[in-house]
Amino acid sequence: MGTVPLHHLRRTAAVRIFQVGACSLLLRLRKWSALRARGLRIAKRSSMLCAVVAAARKLAGILHRMWIGGSDFKVGFGAKVTQRLKLKPAR
Repeated sequence: MGTVPLHHLRRTAAVRIFQVGACSLLLRLRKWSALRARGLRIAKRSSMLCAVVAAARKLAGILHRMWIGGSDFKVGFGAKVTQRLKLKPAR
């Protein structure tokens, strides 16, 4: 039995943070965004677990792009996504 390298622990913690963020984005937040709509589309056709993993990967890519470019996250596409997916908007 050996010790786990520190970089492995950091990577595991980062993955867990993105998964928790994606889970709360899909299940708790009520404001629509393109990321949430994409995750719910995946959940509709496969499973919520696959949707959480896909949203976490997409969130990691978005945050990396924001970090490199110095931009902000833009929430949008609420009404269009709601109509296209035939979902009820959150109140």
